[in-house]
Amino acid sequence: MCEDDRRPHRGVNVLVAEDTPLGRKLMQARLLVLGCTAEFVENGQQAVEKALEGKYDVVFMDLMMPVMDGLEATAAIREAGKQDLPIIALTAAVRNEDREKCERAGFDDFLGKPIDPEQLEEKLAKWAGTTAPSAGEEVPGEPDGPMPLDKARTAAELDIPPELYDELLHNFHDDARDGLEQLDAAAGSRDSGRIAQVTHRLKGSAAMLRLDRVREITSDLESAGGTDRDWEVVHHRIGDLKDAVGQLRSLLA
Repeated sequence: MCEDDRRPHRGVNVLVAEDTPLGRKLMQARLLVLGCTAEFVENGQQAVEKALEGKYDVVFMDLMMPVMDGLEATAAIREAGKQDLPIIALTAAVRNEDREKCERAGFDDFLGKPIDPEQLEEKLAKWAGTTAPSAGEEVPGEPDGPMPLDKARTAAELDIPPELYDELLHNFHDDARDGLEQLDAAAGSRDSGRIAQVTHRLKGSAAMLRLDRVREITSDLESAGGTDRDWEVVHHRIGDLKDAVGQLRSLLA
């Protein structure tokens, strides 16, 4: 595909509210490839300020952010009079109750996380009035189950340069090591809230990077409760997570 075809959304001005550095870097790379001009904020309060002072064609808003979450931020933008600005929710959970909450807050649409490049283009085409992906364009398929990580293939599926994917893996590895220290401390004090907070962050980053084993383990940890039986599961799965992060280290250049 020629470069002009790969930049069908040239000139579209986008605001992205995403609290994780990894999420911001991935969106920046994808939007750059598509020709968009993008600004990034890391919490809902900043998103409200930017949306009210700037001229954007579309806003992508994460739901779970510090200071002010995406629901509150979107409601504030609507209450301030920005009724025609398309706001798209970035969320890993799109249950009926989540959709209802988002619709009440004023969201126009949803984009699932981890973000699929083709779906991102479709949302831009729908809400910014630009060109949709070609129906004949070949899109890499998803594997049927967990596979050994192929960095070059995964970077191509994410539509980002291989060197950026490698950089993001390094960043995730460092974050995961810090997270494991926090999980050990939280498990020792049986702080289920802290475990859920840390594993939710790691799970989201792992999903973005297609680290299926890490995503599966952190999902289990996030959902584990505080009963005696569940705490045994927590300690076991933290051990599994340490093994998975150790295996990731061997893949880093």
